[in-house]
Amino acid sequence: MASKLINSLRNALIVILAMACVGYLAYSWSHQRGIENLRHEADTRLSIVSAVLQGPADKYSYLPGMIADHPATIRTLLGKNDPDVIRAANLFLQQLNIDTQLAVIYLMDASGLTVATSNWQEKTSFLGQNYSFRPYFQDAVKDGSGKFYAMGTISLIPGYYLSSVVKKDDEVLGVIVIKIAMDNFDNLNRAQERSLSEVTVTDENGIAFLSTVDDWKYRPIATLTDDAERKVKSTRQYERVLKAPLPATVETSFGPNERIVNVRLSDDRPDERHQVQYLARSGQLPGSLWMVNVFVPMKPVNLVAIRIAMLTVAMFGFLLLAVMYLLETRSRIHERERSRLALQVAHDALEYKHKELETLSEEMRIVSITDSLTGAYNRRYFLDVVGKLADDIHHADCALSIMMIDVDYFKRINDVYGHPTGDKVLQLLTSACKDILRADDVFARFGGEEFIMAFPATDEHAAQQIAERLRTSIMARPFEVNGQMLSLTVSCGISRYRLTEETIDETIKRADEALYEAKSNGRNQVVVRV
Repeated sequence: MASKLINSLRNALIVILAMACVGYLAYSWSHQRGIENLRHEADTRLSIVSAVLQGPADKYSYLPGMIADHPATIRTLLGKNDPDVIRAANLFLQQLNIDTQLAVIYLMDASGLTVATSNWQEKTSFLGQNYSFRPYFQDAVKDGSGKFYAMGTISLIPGYYLSSVVKKDDEVLGVIVIKIAMDNFDNLNRAQERSLSEVTVTDENGIAFLSTVDDWKYRPIATLTDDAERKVKSTRQYERVLKAPLPATVETSFGPNERIVNVRLSDDRPDERHQVQYLARSGQLPGSLWMVNVFVPMKPVNLVAIRIAMLTVAMFGFLLLAVMYLLETRSRIHERERSRLALQVAHDALEYKHKELETLSEEMRIVSITDSLTGAYNRRYFLDVVGKLADDIHHADCALSIMMIDVDYFKRINDVYGHPTGDKVLQLLTSACKDILRADDVFARFGGEEFIMAFPATDEHAAQQIAERLRTSIMARPFEVNGQMLSLTVSCGISRYRLTEETIDETIKRADEALYEAKSNGRNQVVVRV
């Protein structure tokens, strides 16, 4: 009797230990897989946010140098004691600021004193203010240009400052500065739609100057060093807005740019119930000392891991009990029960595989219709969609126009600057084309450097207007290659689908012929062939 009791206790202990091990393994596996998914999501957020943040700086990067070289700027600094010269300079900068929709444009002499500004008539005018303590002034005098994020010392509005030195005969006359307003996070918030993750952007000192969480804004991610604190104070970078460090503790570190952190919801509540756990991944914004930090909540991963562990333990316990029961029953019942379980497992596996195949099929469908380099649709998808549009036109009796687009001198760009630059050119063209797309328009990479657009319910005249907007937009988007600015042009050919044509291929051929004519006539133009 005692021996039987001991065996029962031993078997029960073995079952409990086995269930605990299975639960731990299931939790670890699910938790690790969840972290991998969070990493992928964080990397995607990093890419999107980096693109959003680089947009304004890239858009206006050329402007300080252009203003610095303008004769009116040099004339102002040489005649800074003449009221008429200063008034003309204020009016010039004011109009330029209206045209470019910047926060402010201002001109300083060699001592850092503001002598002309676009906000000269406002209460917060910069006239007479000395900004020689700002890094963007010091860097421009030293290196020719500068960039800096800071709070406005007068307006208390944050902004991104771009500067350029003004010289005449190698003599430094002053510095011109533009301020790009960044007092809101609308672009980043749009980039964060349908995402539970939070984003902060920190400067070189680790201070979050942009954040999707208001309470995290103007907080150091970690305690500032003495040197960093002195630098922030001397430059007045975060005048009157700097807060205490983010109340966060690192739980697990996977490397310098990845960690699991616990962030307190309130500085006054240090207990675990008022903490949120995140997987934090960081990446440096190209061309700057800024770091983009993405915080993805760990709670869904933890809950799923616990549920899977509990479900696995329950299933494992059920299987163990079933096995123990089956061992004590007749062989026929044993066979029937084992067959039922095997069938259930096979059904679950088949259903799981079916779902996997559905997911894989959808991913393959997306890949099959998308150009991997530019993200635009590919030729096959375009022909399928536009072929259906052409069929619909026969019933609706409306217009359909086709536009072929080709980068001018693309082979020369590849030969001179290399294929990576050529790829960047194609991506830039794709971005410009997507900017002009309407809801029903179809855009695809047709082959090589040729792209194609279809404009439903649009005649050739309206299509020509769209093409002209695209052509001028491309010309207004120079980009830097090996230290020099490269300007692009495109040629466009347009044709309109005829109801008498059997297929859309004839329309595309005429658009291609129009494109060839545009390139033969000197490029950088739009040709329409009805």
